[in-house]
Amino acid sequence: MVDNLPPQKWHSVESFVSFIFGSLDERVRSLTEKRYWTLWIGAVAVAISLFADTSVRPMFLAGTDPWAEVVKLQVAHPLTPIDFEQVKALESTSHLEKIAFRISIPIIGRALHTGAASFLVLNYIAGLLFFPMLAHVANRLFQDRVSAAYVTFAFALSWAGVHFFNDYSYGDGFAWVCLLAAIYFRHPLLIFGAVLIAGFTDERAIVGSAAAFLYWLSAATTDGGDDSRRHGRAALIAIGAAWLAYFGLRLYLTYAFGLKTGTSDIFTGFLWYHANFSIPYGVLGVFQGLWLWIAVGMIALYVSGRVIILLGFVATLACVLAIALSVYDIQRSLGYGLLLLPVAWQTRGLKRATVCTLARSCFILGICLVVPARTMLRQLYQRTSAFSPLLIGMAVRRVERTSRSNNFATERRPGSSSR
Repeated sequence: MVDNLPPQKWHSVESFVSFIFGSLDERVRSLTEKRYWTLWIGAVAVAISLFADTSVRPMFLAGTDPWAEVVKLQVAHPLTPIDFEQVKALESTSHLEKIAFRISIPIIGRALHTGAASFLVLNYIAGLLFFPMLAHVANRLFQDRVSAAYVTFAFALSWAGVHFFNDYSYGDGFAWVCLLAAIYFRHPLLIFGAVLIAGFTDERAIVGSAAAFLYWLSAATTDGGDDSRRHGRAALIAIGAAWLAYFGLRLYLTYAFGLKTGTSDIFTGFLWYHANFSIPYGVLGVFQGLWLWIAVGMIALYVSGRVIILLGFVATLACVLAIALSVYDIQRSLGYGLLLLPVAWQTRGLKRATVCTLARSCFILGICLVVPARTMLRQLYQRTSAFSPLLIGMAVRRVERTSRSNNFATERRPGSSSR
């Protein structure tokens, strides 16, 4: 009977769990050991995101969606206020009132001649760039490729991660990759351009860029080398200059082209709406398990006595939450707080083993929160089910033809009689 016992590593629940997690770590580590490992991690993250939530917009792609007309108008004339009479098919024009200064994608779309697909194309490109960049930034802070891969995969499973490939008219993914570029690059001009472009993609990116300011403020004030402090100070100047340039250009565009932003559907009882329908699941779904890092970051900043960074962290988070609760699209607004995650990782208040365990837990939690009805399997089922009657009819006709052929062969067989 001794031969029938399981291996020693499975003698207890703890050893079994350790074996499963160890195997998962080895699979991830094999990816991180490849050349250009960030591209491999990014490719896997994109595949995970596309599989976890597949939304198809056939009306928009066919050009019959009312928002396609709005995009065409804005791409054709980025600096001209939109005439609401031209888009009467829309049930609500509250969003139109707020896109006057969101001109970065329309200008790029005009240059690329992508028309109504401008937001869709640039968001997909942003998604392809975002995940390798996130893996690089996380590894820079964790000094552990496996943990960096896990948090990248966890982000890919979250609502913010899949939004890159589901957004066809807002441009949030493009703004998010610009925000990430503000801490990915170290050259002041690149940081300045990234923040400015993000701001002209959506105003909420200016609030989100405050986290980039905190990131470089921490780099400029830590005990790192002179090179790190020099890059940090230059980046802070670049971000401050981008803010000044943004508000200065807004004033110029207001007086020169008559652009203005409306305030309808803001602070109109959405707090009660979100309390009933968005809290807690809609909020938690934005970053899923990665919200744990927000709490860990604040605790680490408090314990380390970095009061200024902690106050800035809490203030940025509070502003993002306040904006999110004041508008209908709470998840989109919360997504602009994504740079708080690198700031939390930057505190380095945990041991490497603990960081890896927490990162792995975020990824596993994201898998558990995947909604089956939104996965690629559901989409494939819906498409194949449309052809099921045709396939069944073809099979029935084939069986009938085969049966008739067999009957005919039996009747023609020697010795058989037909009456």
